[in-house]
Amino acid sequence: MWMDGRKVYVFAKAVMVESCLRVLDPGGTASEEELHALFDQVSKIIPHQANARIIKAAAKDLEARLNVPKDQSMQR
Repeated sequence: MWMDGRKVYVFAKAVMVESCLRVLDPGGTASEEELHALFDQVSKIIPHQANARIIKAAAKDLEARLNVPKDQSMQR
């Protein structure tokens, strides 16, 4: 038995981003502006992920999806 590290990385990163978006907008109906406003109300994001590289990459992807300034996700 073995793990494909690249596949695990891609999967974990995508799941973290989608999980954050589902918490912000459970129905999946919010516009980009609404998601941005909802994200502004979040003071902390505490991921259950042991890999700092995945956390940083997911934060970068989340910023791109929400159109928020660089490093705003990592600050939370």
